[in-house]
Amino acid sequence: AAVINPSTLLCKTPAWKNCLEHGTTSVLVQELPSRTVLYRNFTSNVSATCRLTTNRVNFYSSWSHVSPTSAPFKGGSVITVHGFGFSDRSSYQCDFQFSSGVASFVSTQLLMCISPASNISGTEISIIEDERIVSYMGGGNQLVFESQWNSIGTPVVLAKGGSNVTVRGQGFAEPFYDCVFLPLHGGSVKIGVGQSFGEDAIICKLPVWDLPAGKVKLG
Repeated sequence: AAVINPSTLLCKTPAWKNCLEHGTTSVLVQELPSRTVLYRNFTSNVSATCRLTTNRVNFYSSWSHVSPTSAPFKGGSVITVHGFGFSDRSSYQCDFQFSSGVASFVSTQLLMCISPASNISGTEISIIEDERIVSYMGGGNQLVFESQWNSIGTPVVLAKGGSNVTVRGQGFAEPFYDCVFLPLHGGSVKIGVGQSFGEDAIICKLPVWDLPAGKVKLG
C-alpha cells in the first residue's frame, strides 16, 4: 500500500483467481509487521500491507476485444469475446446496437456470440451481463460487415467473349468490380469488368476464353 496523504492509502487489488462468479472480499489495512492502522494520520515513513480479510472490495468482469473483427452481411458467424472474470452462473448478451443475441459462456476468459444479419457496414458491440453493461477495457469493440459472394447464376457461357456471368452474393457496395477468371489446369488469367446490380448481384463480362472451364474470383 502506498501513502497518498495522511488520510489515504492506495492499495492495488491482486489477481483474483476465483472468478467463476461475482463476489466480494474484504480488506484489512495493517502496518508492517502486524499493528492495525487507524483510518487517519497515515505517515509516509510507515509501510503498510492490504490483506483481504475485512471491508469489502468488489471484483467484476471486463472484456477487451472481439475476434474476428469482420463478418458477412448475412450473419451467422461466430464472434469470440475476450475478457476476464466471466461466470457460468451469469447470463450474457452481445448487443450489436441494432440487434442483440445470447452470448454463450465458454470459459472465465471467453464468450461466444453469433453475428446478426445486417444492412449496415459496421457497428459497435457491448456485452451485457445479468442486465449490467460489462466494463470495456479497450482493444477492439468494432465489428465490420463485409460483402461476400456464394454462387454463379450462369455457369455455362460461350467462350468467344462478351457473355455475361452473374455472380450472386450480398453486400456489394461498389459500382464496379474486377472479375478474375482463373483456368483450372494452367493457362493465362483473364480479367473482365463486373458491374453491380443492387447489393446482391454482379454482372461480369467474360473475356475471350479458349479453355474448357475456369473459376471466377472478384477483385
